[in-house]
Amino acid sequence: MTSSNLERVAGNGANYWPYATTLFDYVRRSMPWSSSKLATDDEVYALTAYILAQNKLIDAKRVTDARTLPKVRMPNRNGFVPLFPERMHPDKSPADFFGPGN
Repeated sequence: MTSSNLERVAGNGANYWPYATTLFDYVRRSMPWSSSKLATDDEVYALTAYILAQNKLIDAKRVTDARTLPKVRMPNRNGFVPLFPERMHPDKSPADFFGPGN
């Protein structure tokens, strides 16, 4: 991830995504193609936590990992229109429908 991309994401872009896990995925995929595993999962979680903390979405001292990241409530969570609204259930998130194997 280049410094200009980080500034764009950390500046206010983190408020765009409906789920914090999508931000993690964006950071992971932003690594150079030739060095896609340049950062470990722990380092990507740390960078994701930094971006979320800079946007005051989590406490800067919060431990962020695979267990805690999905619990982050993003401010624009309800700002997206589902592609197939008939598949939505009021007690489920899109991730429940479009996860692995769906």
